[in-house]
Amino acid sequence: PQHTFQVVRDNYAWDESELGGGLVPGKGTATPSMTAIKTRLLQLWILPYGVVKAAIAADDKTKVSAENGFTVITFPLSGELAGVTEKATLDSKNFITKVETKADNPSLKDLDLEVDYSDYADHGEVQTDVLSPHHVVEKRGGKTVLDIEIKMWNADNPYVVFPVPASVKKPS
Repeated sequence: PQHTFQVVRDNYAWDESELGGGLVPGKGTATPSMTAIKTRLLQLWILPYGVVKAAIAADDKTKVSAENGFTVITFPLSGELAGVTEKATLDSKNFITKVETKADNPSLKDLDLEVDYSDYADHGEVQTDVLSPHHVVEKRGGKTVLDIEIKMWNADNPYVVFPVPASVKKPS
């Protein structure tokens, strides 16, 4: 199995050698990755629950339409991701099955992507009736860059508030 810990908070992005690395002396490391801020923020807003939250935040700029018999929600992102438009396709059960992002600015072309979600189920170690996709495929420029299956996730106790390690805050 392969594990990576890529973290983003506010205007900081870093990689952890282990979960919580760099927060407690002697427990792993945290390596700054400041060029990844926008990409990592986008990863949050393309997750099914992130899509819902971002669409609500876009308020009256969120548009709902129908394409090929499916409901489609389109809205602009804001903050660090201003200039990126997100489009989500829902299936007949209102599960998000596809998310596409498009940047207005050619210099942000690396934020253009397409993600397919399928096989929603309760993957929690503790069953919660919170459904998540089992299969996730992410493409950039038409090429698959991620193809994963989610076996289990912890929706029961998410780690939402976390500090930025001192090694990441330190000026270079």
